[in-house]
Amino acid sequence: LISVVHFVLCKIFNIDGGTAIITLVAGLYSPPFIAPVANAYDDRNLIVPGVICGIFGFIIANLIGIGIGTLFVSLF
Repeated sequence: LISVVHFVLCKIFNIDGGTAIITLVAGLYSPPFIAPVANAYDDRNLIVPGVICGIFGFIIANLIGIGIGTLFVSLF
């Protein structure tokens, strides 16, 4: 479901296929998987933006996790 939403938003905002695939891999997996995907796609220029997206994904996920953990601790 996340992949479908991701590709629909990429289509709406006219984002090219390579960037869409790299950002999907960055969001679902992690930054170490971006370089092999970019090499398979034959566009090494997408590695740095993909790693940046992956790092921002880690930051957002950690903040959400800390927030949910804090909520559960305060409830129980």
